[in-house]
Amino acid sequence: MTDLAAKFTTLETQLATQQTALLAVLGDVNTTLGLINTNLGNLGASGVTNTNLLLAAIGANNPCAACPTPTIIPPALSTVAPGIDADRCKRAQAFIRFVRSYLTVQNAASTFGMSFNPTFLTDAVGQALTNIGSTDAVPVISFAEAFNLAGDMITYTVDNFTRADRLDTQFDTIKGLLVAAVYSGGDTTTSKAQYDATIDASSLPADEKAVMKDDGYIAAINWFLDPANSPDLTGIDGTACGGDLAESTTCVTLNSFLYHDTDGFDRYHVATAPSYMGDASLTAGDFNGWSVTVTVNEPGATIEVGAYTAPGVGSILGGIDTETGPLVIGEHTVALLIFTDHTGSGTTPFTVVICPPGLEPS
Repeated sequence: MTDLAAKFTTLETQLATQQTALLAVLGDVNTTLGLINTNLGNLGASGVTNTNLLLAAIGANNPCAACPTPTIIPPALSTVAPGIDADRCKRAQAFIRFVRSYLTVQNAASTFGMSFNPTFLTDAVGQALTNIGSTDAVPVISFAEAFNLAGDMITYTVDNFTRADRLDTQFDTIKGLLVAAVYSGGDTTTSKAQYDATIDASSLPADEKAVMKDDGYIAAINWFLDPANSPDLTGIDGTACGGDLAESTTCVTLNSFLYHDTDGFDRYHVATAPSYMGDASLTAGDFNGWSVTVTVNEPGATIEVGAYTAPGVGSILGGIDTETGPLVIGEHTVALLIFTDHTGSGTTPFTVVICPPGLEPS
């Protein structure tokens, strides 16, 4: 029995040693596999980057490229704040119609396996306008934005190989929301931010979202929303963006936008339809009995609520913040004014809820 017990002890020791050695080998294998996966990922990313660079080089050396070439750096988003009205509603729809046509051209190109480079994507702007029968002189996408779009189109083409989506029909699922997002921005900067945010909030695949945001490029949205330009708005319904705030029967949440005021200061204002006298910082309507509640605000900043009772006749009704509760408007108005008292670098965005008489924020 002593010999048998000793043999079992020896066997247990041997098995334990072998198990330790085996686990060590498996650990090394796992580490090696992890390094291989990491290197494969790096190679894939490098391949996409190199492809983008090659396509950019090919596009830049295209002897048939239009002259002069597009701007290298994207333009700044416009800070012009026209009124939110039927004309802006038409312009928002025209911009979204253009983006959809641009997506249609790119979708067709991806189906036929064409290469995406900045020159192709700038040329595609003209094709997109032709497809919708437009003679608009929309500026082409900048080289930097086109370079980014080319990379996102390559990613989309690869990811869509088994999915077989269409960019334009996918865009149609959120088109109405995008019109509202562009229309309701007090200025182009806000409209572009809301356009991108609406796409990000959708359930569309990430690669499709990236392309759709890229296609709403800066020069195009600046051009369509600038009152100095005259896009073809034939057949577009200016009442399609919804009713006036004063006609609402439910509480409405409104976000502010940065506005260069008539006194020369930058401050955040609320903007919604319809604007009063073409001023995006004023909302036309009779808001007697309505309440204004601040729901989001920078601590220490006061939100001022003002009212015009006749053209050129206005006053500040009071200041509120998230702690003071609602302010009820006790007089008949022709326009409403809501803005923060902080100006310049200290001004911050805020959110209010406006309710018809008898209703309270939920």
